[in-house]
Amino acid sequence: MKTILSLLILAAVAGIVSFSLWPGGLREPPEFRTLPVARGDLLIAVSATGTVEPLETVDVGAQIVGSIRSFGPDANRPGKTVDYRSEVKAGDVLAQLDDLPHRAELDRTQALLKLAEAEVKRATVRRDQAERDVRRAEQLRDTISVGEEEGIQAEFEIAKADLAMAEARREQARVAARQADINLGYTTIKAPVDGVVIDRRVNVGQTVVAGLNAPSLFLLAKDLRQMLVWAAVNEADIGDIHIGQKVTFQVDAYRERTFTGKVSQIRLNASLMQNVVTYGVVIDVENTDGVLLPYMTAKLQFEVARRSGVLLVPNQALRWQPTWEQVSPTSRAGLTQPTADKTRKQEEDDTSLEDDSEPRVEAEGPTVWVIAKDGLVRPVTLQTGLTDGIMTEVTGGDLAENAAVVVNAPRKAKPDFVSSFIDQITNPKKKN
Repeated sequence: MKTILSLLILAAVAGIVSFSLWPGGLREPPEFRTLPVARGDLLIAVSATGTVEPLETVDVGAQIVGSIRSFGPDANRPGKTVDYRSEVKAGDVLAQLDDLPHRAELDRTQALLKLAEAEVKRATVRRDQAERDVRRAEQLRDTISVGEEEGIQAEFEIAKADLAMAEARREQARVAARQADINLGYTTIKAPVDGVVIDRRVNVGQTVVAGLNAPSLFLLAKDLRQMLVWAAVNEADIGDIHIGQKVTFQVDAYRERTFTGKVSQIRLNASLMQNVVTYGVVIDVENTDGVLLPYMTAKLQFEVARRSGVLLVPNQALRWQPTWEQVSPTSRAGLTQPTADKTRKQEEDDTSLEDDSEPRVEAEGPTVWVIAKDGLVRPVTLQTGLTDGIMTEVTGGDLAENAAVVVNAPRKAKPDFVSSFIDQITNPKKKN
């Protein structure tokens, strides 16, 4: 009797297991998450960061030593002096140094020049007198001794030399006076170009020095309506960059606005930082409304390729693979059920939330899966084009716009109803 009962139990269990594994049995139809296929624009771009800079900057420094007495008037703001963001024209006064020492030096050199001119006049008179004495001695050669004639000639030569020295001292005094006058002019610091003051580095009363290493007093940007963006592009992407290439970028100050520019230079001198090689790329940018300010950080996209109004499929759908049981029986023809080795490899690579314990079907070529009439999935083979890593262009295949493609099937807990059934039969008195 016990043997007959055991056989009946085993038969019942086998039937339940077979029914549960058969499509449409106790197992509920799988649930799939889908996304629609839509038309849109696809942009393939190289990303980089850069800095917005003026097209040209000019450092204005001092050419003489002195202290800042005042700043020049701001032509656009009556009653105000030149300061940050002041617009200046070439020749406008930026600052005035204390000129009293230089005026005194000019007066001194001019006085020395007058003295030198007087010395030249006196030396000229002596030279002329000595020249007349020489001519007279030539006329009286028969009545004067040779020694007297030679003495007169020597006096003439000395007078000429004295005149030459006086003229040299006069020229030296004239140069000194000219330099003193130039230095006096240097006490007025003027704008060398039209532009905007983007930095003022001195204050009234501050002493400035001159020289090659002297710091600048003002930093002028020639024209903020034309700007540059200096970008650092990774060596892996520099091959996709070319002169004239369109660039779009954003700055944090105007996050909802996209600015455009064009590549004007690709610098050959690479930079190496933390074992990363980058190349400098210069982008020309129009800034007619003046919203871009110097040294803003720009997040750039170098346009490599663009497709407009194309059919786009999510890359998730191209990566997803169903299990053999998830494929509709009517679509299994032509598909190869994967081996255990492939299954293990898929389990290592798969990071989805699906149950990885079952083999995954691999289709030939780019394939997406759509839900069939029986609730399972069927494959659709595609021809694909460009991809931005998120969406891929569909160039061919039987896939319509707005079609729903499967991107994954959420993992579902599997109740061990068979073991529970057996336990209830074999241990009817056991309580849960």
